[in-house]
Amino acid sequence: MYGIEERYKLKLCTESDGKAWLTQVLDEWKELGKDPQDFLQTLAFNTGKRPFTDCNFLKKPFLDACQRRGIF
Repeated sequence: MYGIEERYKLKLCTESDGKAWLTQVLDEWKELGKDPQDFLQTLAFNTGKRPFTDCNFLKKPFLDACQRRGIF
């Protein structure tokens, strides 16, 4: 009715959201020799405290799904 599924898909596939979140883990964390799991733990904490900041309520499940798929 409100096109929620399409709106989520659009948000997660844009350069400034989903792709940027994935790049943050792959580039910033892996290249610095950090474990992506550490990033996800920090994100989980931040999501619990501030779910709407930086769309954490979307970012966390998106990156969790990427991890389950073996992307990082």
